[in-house]
Amino acid sequence: MIDQSPAEIVQDILHIHQDRIRIYKSGLHHMTDMDGDVKALFERMIEESIKYAQQLTSYIQKADGIKGNTYKIWEGPKAPGGATDKKSIVRTCASDELALVNTYSMALSSITYDKELENLLQLQRQNIIELYNHIRQFYNAQ
Repeated sequence: MIDQSPAEIVQDILHIHQDRIRIYKSGLHHMTDMDGDVKALFERMIEESIKYAQQLTSYIQKADGIKGNTYKIWEGPKAPGGATDKKSIVRTCASDELALVNTYSMALSSITYDKELENLLQLQRQNIIELYNHIRQFYNAQ
């Protein structure tokens, strides 16, 4: 269980999605010879993080830049930075998605009295699990 208020948890998840957008946009920019399917994967991850961040924005008043315990759960694994071959990049993406699933699980264990927020996080978590499964299948096909 995370010792944070629901607003702090949402703020951390917003930070995570902002980081993911930045990381994957950077990956698209720096990997000019990127395979088309990896590029599509990065673009999907960016689009989903943008969508999730927009959905969560209504739950916080002001993002002050402080990253709390929820963010720290996700922070360990990082998205593609040094990986250059396709299989390593996809493996890193899978690791990132799994860390995000775990972050959402921990956040959900702390939010019990805000049903609307709980439902939104459960829906986003389910979509992230589906993307994670897609990435795993893609990785195994390599």
